[in-house]
Amino acid sequence: MNAATQLRQVIAERLRALMAACPDLDTQVKLARKAGLSQSTVARILSADSAATADSIADLAHAFGVAPASLLMCDPVEIELLMTTKGLRAGGRQRLLGYAAALSAGQPFATAAPNLSNDSPVLQADARQKMPP
Repeated sequence: MNAATQLRQVIAERLRALMAACPDLDTQVKLARKAGLSQSTVARILSADSAATADSIADLAHAFGVAPASLLMCDPVEIELLMTTKGLRAGGRQRLLGYAAALSAGQPFATAAPNLSNDSPVLQADARQKMPP
């Protein structure tokens, strides 16, 4: 199997995992609509029959709220987080994923989640972690 075939299979597997984790994007039709692609394009990418273009990778990644590079490598933590949050509405899940990304980049929680009030239990827990013993 050549490298291009392997890459197409990786992208297809990653898309299937993301679709399984996101109920609002769990069909080819839903994903195609959200990504602005045709259903047949999504089907060809999922079957690894044709190579995804850079534009289609970017559109698919945007639909899931992940970085395009996420479609080229499997991050088990990200998939677990998506599976854990799949009961949330799309907007809530996207906000939570954004908070997680900001926190993993080292931003303080108050910066990552500016819409939470100061009396939020999550914000208070974050502040307690930063306090010296």
